[in-house]
Amino acid sequence: MPYLNLDDNFAEHPKHDALSDGAFRLLTAALCYCAKHTTNGFIDESRMPRLVPRFKASQLRELMENHPERPDVIAVPGGYHVRDYLQWNKSAEWWADKRAKDAKRMAEWREKNKPRDEDGDEHDE
Repeated sequence: MPYLNLDDNFAEHPKHDALSDGAFRLLTAALCYCAKHTTNGFIDESRMPRLVPRFKASQLRELMENHPERPDVIAVPGGYHVRDYLQWNKSAEWWADKRAKDAKRMAEWREKNKPRDEDGDEHDE
């Protein structure tokens, strides 16, 4: 299952420390959404307002304007992109590859550890 990587100093970074509580919550929810749904940092424009219960457009603007050159959220065609998401987190492709490898490994283990009778024949428990 995917997980989110956050630096220990994430909340204290000057760019985040200056955010309103609502904008900080929106940013955290956006990051969690990207990790959970393996979006590589993309959030559809229709989804962004539903990430937090009390969404305000001003909170999103804060995230898009909290640094003149490196804001946390960037408007892109069809939605928004969380800046540097893939710098700190695994890509959707990485997670798909991991799931495939894990499934293969588990199938091999199950095959190797199938219950067998005294003659070595497989049987169901």
